[in-house]
Amino acid sequence: MYTRSVDSHPALLVHGPLTLALMLNALPGPVARFTYRNYAPLYVNEPLRVCVREAQREGGAPWDVWVEGPDGGMAVRGSAVMAR
Repeated sequence: MYTRSVDSHPALLVHGPLTLALMLNALPGPVARFTYRNYAPLYVNEPLRVCVREAQREGGAPWDVWVEGPDGGMAVRGSAVMAR
């Protein structure tokens, strides 16, 4: 496998846009704007957790979304503005 032999990953990687789809699905409705960034790799057959909370800050996106890896560390972080 390419991920193991060339990139030296221990297993197959979860496709980044799949994490985007998981985060969008966890939000409470249609999204007008969404930004995200991958910070750490996620591997196939390892647990992950998609988390959502309403942000408590002024002037920013009203929803924070992130994906935690099996160790609880943040692997993907995003923010969303819901459609009206």
